[in-house]
Amino acid sequence: MAGPSEKIRSARLASKSDTEGKVNCIFCDDTVDNKKPVVRCDICCNFVCLNCSKLSKQLYTELSKTTDANIEWTCKVCKGNKSDLKSINKTLIELLKTNNDRLSNVEDKLSNLEQNVKESVAESKKIKETVRDELSADICKVREDIAKDMSK
Repeated sequence: MAGPSEKIRSARLASKSDTEGKVNCIFCDDTVDNKKPVVRCDICCNFVCLNCSKLSKQLYTELSKTTDANIEWTCKVCKGNKSDLKSINKTLIELLKTNNDRLSNVEDKLSNLEQNVKESVAESKKIKETVRDELSADICKVREDIAKDMSK
């Protein structure tokens, strides 16, 4: 079973099984075989021969030995696209922050509105009770006045 370092290495370098299907360098179209050093792009997974990759043999050797998943190699096509992706990612992060700020603002306004509604309802209940009490007192007074008038 392949360990993490073998997976990284196999994702980066051409193996015998990769080259049996006549894989070609994406830039010069030379056939990749086990005798020719090639590297696989970590983004598009295409093969690039050592000459087209512009890697020194020493750097290629070190790259083939590395087990660090944070070290990546990308072909020149993906390098160009990567900056576009970084720009898109930056824009998306800014939009996310803006939307989160707006959402927080809306939530604050809703919370304030909820508090204002609660206060208004409480005030309305007090006014209703006051009106009811005053009306009840007025009705009692009218009844008393009617009762006095009837007794005369």
